[in-house]
Amino acid sequence: MKKKVSLMFLSLLMAAIIFAVVITLQNKIANPNGKTEVYYSQQYISKNTIINKDNFDKYFIKREVSKDNLVEDSITNKEELLEIYTAENILKGEQISRKRIDKNSNRLKDIPNKVEYSIKFSDISEVAGGTLREGDVIDLILTENQDNKVITQTELKNVIISKAIAADGSLINRDSKAAASALNLYLSAVDAHKLDNAVERGKIKALKKLDSSTYDNISIENYK
Repeated sequence: MKKKVSLMFLSLLMAAIIFAVVITLQNKIANPNGKTEVYYSQQYISKNTIINKDNFDKYFIKREVSKDNLVEDSITNKEELLEIYTAENILKGEQISRKRIDKNSNRLKDIPNKVEYSIKFSDISEVAGGTLREGDVIDLILTENQDNKVITQTELKNVIISKAIAADGSLINRDSKAAASALNLYLSAVDAHKLDNAVERGKIKALKKLDSSTYDNISIENYK
């Protein structure tokens, strides 16, 4: 009886070992270069979304993947996904590449004497291009009356929104549908004064930039 039990135990042990070996071989065949863990998006992330420690887990998750299925410049380190903005729209379930993001500091470093300028929505006659949120980039145009003419011209370009603020003073996140009553903008000290002067002279309109294309300053004059 003991001999039968021992033989049964050995048979089960051998079966388990063989099963483990087969699984290992299958994994090696399926993933000859091994596996690693990289970051994926948990939901759709729109262009210019700012990522920080407060919203990181909402947007990203780490998953194991075959090294043969890595995208170029895939990301394994969480720190690389903090204090960044998305340079393009990212789809849900997409493996994250460094080519799709950039450090927020990189687009602020060329602003001399940087200040944060607050403008009320009552000072903006209209917003074209959709809802404005933190991280979005806008151009500002001014329309004013001069003598018997109406002049519309480019006032500031590539202005980065630092905060969208609700009527109660709370910050509005990108996914919220709440209406903003004010925007905080990153500007140089000179541009802050320029915009403040423009607000007093006429009507300001914000144009949300949808891509990185450029254009020359525009000025249009019409007689009343």
